[in-house]
Amino acid sequence: MTDMPPETRQVFELLNASGIHPAMLEEQLQGFSASVKDDMVAHLAQTSEPLSGRVVARLPSILTETNQNDMQRIFVAGLQSSDSDARVFSLHGLNTLKYPQLTQFALNALEDDSDQVLVAAATILLSNAEQNPDIRARLQQVYQARRSDHQFYGITSLLQAHHIDNPEG
Repeated sequence: MTDMPPETRQVFELLNASGIHPAMLEEQLQGFSASVKDDMVAHLAQTSEPLSGRVVARLPSILTETNQNDMQRIFVAGLQSSDSDARVFSLHGLNTLKYPQLTQFALNALEDDSDQVLVAAATILLSNAEQNPDIRARLQQVYQARRSDHQFYGITSLLQAHHIDNPEG
């Protein structure tokens, strides 16, 4: 990340810091103005560099009314990241922002090869699974396809806990 004003760079360094306690991160970020946070999000929205899952996970900490659209763009782009953590936290971020196409993005994410991403997508979709038979059927397909693969313990356990493993409902 280059060409950033010093305060914006400080925000980026906090977002990217490893080993920082979440309470300490929140406290540090509160010391920055909304305009600095907006500059940070605008810069990240314009960069072609992939963002780490850690940075994507922490972006909601600097959400303002002004930077919401840029943050949405970052999260949508993050769904294509090679970093599964970035994909997970992009889904969570879009959920936080109540993004209109979230359900479709979560359905698309059910094709992912990461258990964590599948869990994030299913968690978003489960609230609609009882009312929407198409979503329930899609979650059942995921369960059937992944149930014997131990790498997908998280998604299969989640779907079992919500009785999605039972085609009878």
